Amino acid sequence: MGGDTHVCVCSESEKCDGELEHLNHVSKEHGKVTSFVSSKAGSRLAQHSHQFTQNKPSEHFNLEIDINHGKKYQKIIGFGGAFTDSTGNQIGRLSRALQGRLINDYFGYDGIEYRLGRVTIGGSDFSTREYSLDDHPHDESLSTFALQNEDYNYKMPFMRWAREVTKHPNELKFFGTAWSSPAWMKTNKQLNHGGFLRGHPGGKYYESFAQYMVRFLQEYKKNNVSIWGLTIVNEPGFGNDPNFRYNCLGFTAQTQRDYIKLDLGPTLHKNGFGNVAVLHYDHNIDHLEEYANTILGDHDAAKYVAGTAYHWYERYNNKYNRTILRHIAERYPDKILLSTEGCLGYRRSTSLGDWNNFNEYADDIVKVLNEGVQGWVDWNMVLDMNGGPSWAGTVVDAPIHVSDDAKEYYKLPLYYAMGHFSKFIVPNSVKTHIDVRRDGNGNNIEIVAFERPDKSMVLTVLNKNNHKINMKVHDPKRGYLVVNMAANSMDSLIWY
Repeated sequence: MGGDTHVCVCSESEKCDGELEHLNHVSKEHGKVTSFVSSKAGSRLAQHSHQFTQNKPSEHFNLEIDINHGKKYQKIIGFGGAFTDSTGNQIGRLSRALQGRLINDYFGYDGIEYRLGRVTIGGSDFSTREYSLDDHPHDESLSTFALQNEDYNYKMPFMRWAREVTKHPNELKFFGTAWSSPAWMKTNKQLNHGGFLRGHPGGKYYESFAQYMVRFLQEYKKNNVSIWGLTIVNEPGFGNDPNFRYNCLGFTAQTQRDYIKLDLGPTLHKNGFGNVAVLHYDHNIDHLEEYANTILGDHDAAKYVAGTAYHWYERYNNKYNRTILRHIAERYPDKILLSTEGCLGYRRSTSLGDWNNFNEYADDIVKVLNEGVQGWVDWNMVLDMNGGPSWAGTVVDAPIHVSDDAKEYYKLPLYYAMGHFSKFIVPNSVKTHIDVRRDGNGNNIEIVAFERPDKSMVLTVLNKNNHKINMKVHDPKRGYLVVNMAANSMDSLIWY
């Protein structure tokens, strides 16, 4: 893709990175370590073997890591991506054989095994048109509510297919998000350009929007797609922005709190969906504490809420201290904390194979896992070569892009960045404390460790430096491990 950047090419005659079946071959022999490495130099989840020793190495190391099994933190829900209209549009352009390979690449046992899937309720900026699921004015009873061609062609078929190929169907969780209510429910009568629900929580428009969510759940269930969770709405902070060009619906922390306890929560329970995980907020971290404290701090609202959703965008969120997340995790330990949307802008990349993008994704994921976050969901799973299609003209990167002639698709470094987490840090893995010592060359490295449900350990190390590092790992249950990491690389090390 130009310069020293690489993507993996997948066509009916090319097997991309080979098959990823080797990712399932992890040694359970005592003292053995299986390592999977991706690097700027071209490795993509390449497999290596190491061995613990009982003899403490005496040489100098750039990085020393001690595993502390006695201190545990949050439990993982999962990692995944979004079934947007644009994603379904692009998958649908491929041959049936390539569609199956791509779905397997994301959800299959021989792929990176995503366990979370976000789906848009109605349209978003990553649709080819503006629409909701009830565009008939004044239809408070939702008598004309109907799933659209996008649901039948771009979303539900691929969601069902994902469930068919996964080895862990009970762990594959789908959650829905509306970008806007129908326009007639809003103060500005438009799907975009800001706006709020008309009236007040407890009023007919708030109740209609709650019923709109129930109808979505009912219709998807009729089509054999069960939904695990809902977020209240996508990015509620844009309600005050009349220049915001795509679908949106505003909520303040206070109106979201009151909508949950007066409308959405009771309506879900009344209609048999009380077990659906409701996540509040779903926007950038700058106002996260305000929403969390207002909603989770209110007993009547909190009883309907499973947790908090937030977004990551590197040019914005990186200005804020991620300890905000730690505050929420510690203050509300019985609630979910999930990163539900993140991506990189297409025009900022020098090419689709830019390794800096791998570093951006992996850096944020490791950092937020160390602050108590329980999972990370990418935005569009698949886009075209221009970073679309989008009726609003939005262009971004995705981990997979489809060629202009739809004869092949490309797995970007982002795909492998996600795979280092989704494949190895499986649901119900528990974060384990580590103590870290570094010398001057051991900076610019991010590390996190988890104990998986089968009692194996996974240590994830990201080296963002342009130089190699040597590291020593001490696990008191196993001994000492010495590993040399390549420049600009990531290593997932697993041992039993």
